[in-house]
Amino acid sequence: MRRRTHRTERVAEAVRHTVAMFLTADLRDPRIGFVTVTGVRVSRDLSHAWISVSVMGVPEERERSLTGLASAAGYLRVQLAHERETETRCAAGDRDARVHQRMV
Repeated sequence: MRRRTHRTERVAEAVRHTVAMFLTADLRDPRIGFVTVTGVRVSRDLSHAWISVSVMGVPEERERSLTGLASAAGYLRVQLAHERETETRCAAGDRDARVHQRMV
């Protein structure tokens, strides 16, 4: 088994944080109850992420929450991609600004 790199660990933590924020702030699906993101595993090429969640409640509530999460998966994917794109653009802009300052 291959070792996880620091980069994949950092990306996994960023994904975990972003998904947790979307679950608490952006999703308005009444089916989704108390859900906690317990872990994220990211592929070496950073193209895929597997997210583990813990769902609290009685079995019926858990089933409803999982159904709501499955329904919101596409939305979460788009939001996560948008968030990563924004971070990349900001990082590139910061880097360009630093290079410009060095040249001046």
